[in-house]
Amino acid sequence: MHGTEPLLEDGPPMKQPPPPYGPLTSDTKTAQESNDVHVHCRYGTEQIGNLPNTWMIPAVLACLFCCWPLGLAAIFRASEGQHAIKTGNLQQAEASSASARNLTIASVICGIVITVATLFFYFVLMGRDFGVPDY
Repeated sequence: MHGTEPLLEDGPPMKQPPPPYGPLTSDTKTAQESNDVHVHCRYGTEQIGNLPNTWMIPAVLACLFCCWPLGLAAIFRASEGQHAIKTGNLQQAEASSASARNLTIASVICGIVITVATLFFYFVLMGRDFGVPDY
């Protein structure tokens, strides 16, 4: 019976109190002197301050253009961070955000190292026969 209140054994239905929190809403304000946008969120009546950056867009770009295994892990952690923000769990959101940031940076560094190593191997070790005279 969906939507009914639980029954006590031998008694009337039990009244369920409303949850102590409301939906997660945000108040976006732009500073007059600059282009900075500050997002303050409310979870019910409690203001929870600035939200952590989830690193989703850099993680996707790192996955596409750098080292894709680390990029996929970064996307997963960024997604966890977004879910934690939606549920109001800011500690988990901050931890997931930090992990997504570290994985994204590692993916970019790994992509740079692999690209430099590939170019070095191709042009220096294998590139002796391109018809370019050695001076």
